[in-house]
Amino acid sequence: MPISQALIDELKAKLTAKIIDGRPYLPPAIKDLGEPINLETYKDQVTAVLAEDETKLLNGANTNYYKLSEFIEAMNPYGGQAIIFPDLDFASTDDRLKIADLRAKKGIEVAGWLRGYHSQKPKKSSDEEMTLVDQAQCFYWDFRYPDDPTHAEGAEPPHGGEMKNLQITKAIRIPFVYRREDALLLLGHILIGYEGAGSM
Repeated sequence: MPISQALIDELKAKLTAKIIDGRPYLPPAIKDLGEPINLETYKDQVTAVLAEDETKLLNGANTNYYKLSEFIEAMNPYGGQAIIFPDLDFASTDDRLKIADLRAKKGIEVAGWLRGYHSQKPKKSSDEEMTLVDQAQCFYWDFRYPDDPTHAEGAEPPHGGEMKNLQITKAIRIPFVYRREDALLLLGHILIGYEGAGSM
């Protein structure tokens, strides 16, 4: 029996809710938010949709994935006038994976536990399956949200939201030269971190 578009839209809405409420599937710490969303619940539905027609799910997701570069550029706190950026054209996937060459020829640094894994050779695991040796090869970045430094006059600055220690399994540091409004040239970096090995 064909899967209806209404069921696919409902599935997309539930998965979108997980993106917005990214709590791990544990007993709820904050009762007002209700039960956390467990992705395991939707595994069979996603598999069924993909088996019928992969494009019904993947096209929209991939389109938004490709928009990531535009989003990064638009969010650049230094402005949009990049003067020089590494050439990211590669003749093959293998060229993209030569980590020493990336640093020597393009200034791009790749590090972390999953530095040797990529979309054509993915690591099929989750956070819970990592060993202590795996975890020791990761970076740990503190992240606070909400991070709003405003405070009432005369009051101590708030500490902001909850501090999370994120486990970064692969990090990519990309340099670029940009020009300030006063014509000064400065070196900037974009640091991209892949968090964890995947969590439910």
